Amino acid sequence: MACPFGHISEAAIERARAILDECEKNVDELEKVLAKENHSDADVLKVFETSRTLSGEFYNTFPIADFEYGTVKIFDLKDDINRARETLNRMAEVEVATRLLTGAAYRKDVDRIRFLWHGTKAVNLMSILKDGFLVDPHNTTITGRLFGDGIYLADSFEKSSHYCQPSANGLNYMLLCRVALGKCYTKTSWNIEWGEEMPKGYDS
Repeated sequence: MACPFGHISEAAIERARAILDECEKNVDELEKVLAKENHSDADVLKVFETSRTLSGEFYNTFPIADFEYGTVKIFDLKDDINRARETLNRMAEVEVATRLLTGAAYRKDVDRIRFLWHGTKAVNLMSILKDGFLVDPHNTTITGRLFGDGIYLADSFEKSSHYCQPSANGLNYMLLCRVALGKCYTKTSWNIEWGEEMPKGYDS
């Protein structure tokens, strides 16, 4: 599924998700109708018409390039619905990143730039290079969330190297990243619970 053009708000993404949920319910309804021995063509057409209407609402809420002139999918298959959900998840990440970057432009402490290391498994490398760092990546291996959801980096090469896993040819991969830390929260004790999140109001 193509990505939308222009800026998509968080509210629009949530509305699009709700429409896809309705599309999925409609697919379930179609299966129930078809399972009836005495179902009529009118019953089937009614469900398909609902699919067409919901799909139109989705594209009006979450427009993709050339959707007004090209051929777009009608959401009457769960595989297509799930692919659309994946696109929404990616755009939600972009929307959050856009808000953070926009806010950072007006922050006085955004000049706290550091070069930090990120160690990763070889299977995750191409995803990072293609899509950047995602807070909650799909279809990737999570190596730890000691401080909750986030992007983990370290100023120690050795520390980050422990999160590497070699590729088939025996190579490990490390990324040296230029990071805007913003307002930092300093943890002075390791007496924490797994998944504990940092207080609100901090960037890193």
